[in-house]
Amino acid sequence: MAWPAGLECALIEREAELGGNLRHIHYTLEGNDPQAFLHSTIQEVLANPRIQVFTEAHVKNISGYIGNFTTLFSVNGKESEYEHGVVIVAVGGKENAPNEYLYGQDPRVITQRELEGMIVNREKDIKSLQRIAMIQCVGSRTPERPYCSRICCSLAVKTP
Repeated sequence: MAWPAGLECALIEREAELGGNLRHIHYTLEGNDPQAFLHSTIQEVLANPRIQVFTEAHVKNISGYIGNFTTLFSVNGKESEYEHGVVIVAVGGKENAPNEYLYGQDPRVITQRELEGMIVNREKDIKSLQRIAMIQCVGSRTPERPYCSRICCSLAVKTP
């Protein structure tokens, strides 16, 4: 991993481990291995002496201006400051937990992410199921959420 101008940086991660939502994606339409990519990227980041990684960290405050920022954050209750010139905020995403189609009320109704986890972890013999229906755009394409998440259809098609 090459860093432009050899700059140092801090990666302040809220979770206990790096990887975000990619930790839950195991297959792609193209047949790539997202987990291998994730693990190699994490290893490159952790091995890079110019990247300081803070996990289970919470940003308390960012102040300053372009080229001269100070971030106050805490790890395990201990506060630290980091001075830097640029801020990139990646807030992450969260799978929608729908209210429709008996989700959360009937154990047979699950999300595509939950299905992929079941397949990967072999929690249930999926091959024994006689029928699986995948309903797309649940909770979206409504006045409150008129957008497309741009991942659901490809997740459904690539599910093994």
